[in-house]
Amino acid sequence: MPENLYFRQPATQRMLLDILFVWAKLNPDCGYRQGMHELLAPVLWVVERDAVDPDSLASSSPAGGDGDDALVRDLFDVAFVEHDTFTLFGLVMQNAKAFYESSEPPRGSKSSLKGPSEDNDSPILQRCKRIFGHYLPLVDPALAAHLREIEVLPQIFLMRWIRLLYGREFPFDDTLQLWDLLFAQDPSLDLVDLICVAMLLRIRWSREFLSPSSNHLPSSDLLGRTQYSNSH
Repeated sequence: MPENLYFRQPATQRMLLDILFVWAKLNPDCGYRQGMHELLAPVLWVVERDAVDPDSLASSSPAGGDGDDALVRDLFDVAFVEHDTFTLFGLVMQNAKAFYESSEPPRGSKSSLKGPSEDNDSPILQRCKRIFGHYLPLVDPALAAHLREIEVLPQIFLMRWIRLLYGREFPFDDTLQLWDLLFAQDPSLDLVDLICVAMLLRIRWSREFLSPSSNHLPSSDLLGRTQYSNSH
């Protein structure tokens, strides 16, 4: 999104900063983590694009108007863009928050003295392992075996896919459409795992993914910067 001039405007950056600051204060167990702004920015973009000026809307409506006009003026009032964005971002983060939670146990606890273990994996790392170790082998055992053979670590790319809800994998307009479908069908975001599997299958079908030559490519070349378009 850096190429979008809207996000470089001081007023936009101020709103993003204020919303993230307040959210972090209200969620001290997680706080702000890198990448959260990329979940917030599209929400702000959509809310501001949908906002209306109640005065101009009233002047263009027939005298008296109707209840629908009044409802639109209340729901999309441009004066409350920041408020509405904060509310919607909070709803998204109710389930996306787990993508950013740390695996570090409290200092002094028994688990912190035992050292790292699989039981202490962060929720996002557990999710990556579940996608790679359970879902992918069910639908494409050959691909799963190949990725294990060339020692691709799932978190190298899956963390970015999941934490940003694919915001860097698709053009911005396509990302908005994907989010519309995702939030409408599954606000719990459980569907995220299966979307990751579908994206892996798409990469496999569109490249010489299982060829011997891929054994010598770094995982960042294989999976790290895949850009999808609406033609896919």
